Amino acid sequence: MTRLPFKGDTSTFGNSQKNALRRFLSMERRLDSNIELKLEYVKFMQDYENLGHMSMVKDLDLNSPHYFIPHHYVIKPDSTTTKLRVVGPTIQNELVITLLRFRLYQYGITADITIMYRQFWLHRSDRNFQLILWREHKSQNISVYQLNTVTYGTSSAQFLATRCLHYIADNYPYRKETGKMILKRDFYVDDMISGADDLETLQAIKNETTEILDFYNLSLTKWNSNNVNITAPNVKLTDIETARDMACPLGMLWNTKEDYFCFTFQSTNIPASHTKRNILSLASSLYDPLGLITPLIIKAKILLQQLWIIGCDWDESVPQEIYTTWNKILADLHQVVCRHLICWHTDFERSGTVKLAGKSQPAIVRELKANKISNRIVYRTLNRYDNTDSVAKHYGSGQEKTGRSPKMIQKVKTRLERNPRRSGN
Repeated sequence: MTRLPFKGDTSTFGNSQKNALRRFLSMERRLDSNIELKLEYVKFMQDYENLGHMSMVKDLDLNSPHYFIPHHYVIKPDSTTTKLRVVGPTIQNELVITLLRFRLYQYGITADITIMYRQFWLHRSDRNFQLILWREHKSQNISVYQLNTVTYGTSSAQFLATRCLHYIADNYPYRKETGKMILKRDFYVDDMISGADDLETLQAIKNETTEILDFYNLSLTKWNSNNVNITAPNVKLTDIETARDMACPLGMLWNTKEDYFCFTFQSTNIPASHTKRNILSLASSLYDPLGLITPLIIKAKILLQQLWIIGCDWDESVPQEIYTTWNKILADLHQVVCRHLICWHTDFERSGTVKLAGKSQPAIVRELKANKISNRIVYRTLNRYDNTDSVAKHYGSGQEKTGRSPKMIQKVKTRLERNPRRSGN
């Protein structure tokens, strides 16, 4: 059981019920126009109540401190478990560090804690700050419910869930040091993303994390690994799925059979005419936590900046010059689909430097020096990337081709060395 980490006086939240009611009625109208979606939403809320994760409040004192959370749905059609999620409005490692460390190992393994947030009960004194409005049908009166567990989507949810994992690791009564380390180091909220250089250690990671979490009634599902041929004696990685080609650790597409990261680009969803609205929509949909296609994303953002400067309306066709530039960016995005990032390679032990250059001043250069990461994480191109002049064409040999002069590159490198915190820009 956990408490909410309030910043200040809880009596200053104001009238949240009015806003929650307005948002609920708006969502209810949207659900009425999609019967299948509404049935899923109703079922989700019924399960929520049946599990005791929310309960009806019959005598609410509106004069005491409280807060109403607006709730809505998030659809994840590619999810193998929960396709619809109801959401409300750090002590963990950074996302980039977690992903890079994950593929320093020869064997990768990922899993997911089932409905993690709802496994942790909220203290009764704080449940009045997690109130929602709900009814299944318009013929019913709108009722007030309180959410009894940590709620997905609230600002403190990630911290509380991660802190609970650290508490579990610190207080588990038996000696399972590998599992305890993984709980503290290799979890990003509910996603386990870990690895090992030998199968015995990989087995220990799976067994010990499962055993510790089972002790606290938490279960790991959606196991994935790149270990498709297990030949070591007395090693059985049961329940680990290797038949599926693709897994999605922390949103990145990971081909578990050939062991590489890749990107997807849905060209069929591109409208025939280009407007500021659909350019922004597509540019915002590109997910790249490692910054591997930053030069292309920056180009799209520069284009949007130009549209704002000239005062182009949201649904107005863009000028011909910008139209041509956007088509070139789209062509480059098609090339990205054919580029893979090898996750682990035994033959690549050279000291290499990867440079990405673009048009964004201090963000021109990103350097991976000769260390553990750059020795094992390299680009593999399935075809030449000749259409984008802002990306280096040669990797790992010391030669560089960029869209900037050596003088500019040296200037940026000096700036990054003086202020290392900016090197991730």
